[in-house]
Amino acid sequence: MGDRVYSYSASKAAVHHLTRILAKELAARNITVNALAPGLFESRMTAFATQDAERRPRIRERIPLHRVGRPADIAAAMLYLCGRGGAYVTGAIVPVDGGVGVETGPNLWGTDSPSA
Repeated sequence: MGDRVYSYSASKAAVHHLTRILAKELAARNITVNALAPGLFESRMTAFATQDAERRPRIRERIPLHRVGRPADIAAAMLYLCGRGGAYVTGAIVPVDGGVGVETGPNLWGTDSPSA
């Protein structure tokens, strides 16, 4: 997504790239490196949308699973990567985003974007 948050987008891309580089470099030492790519979760950064009674339903409509992420969603993804299921996974960027990463069409924030 664009939404004129250039530093956020650049830093997120850097984390993805660093994840892949470290996964390749550390694989010989049996160290796996992966990253979670969260979508919309309640936080200070997203409070402008998640805490606004008018905006929250419109935001949810734009998320394919029609809900904001829950702490248990991130925890379960982390447990997968740290557990037996993730033992043969390295260099992965795991989207925990309710389907936003595969969505096309209008952007998540719509015209209500704080940067608009």
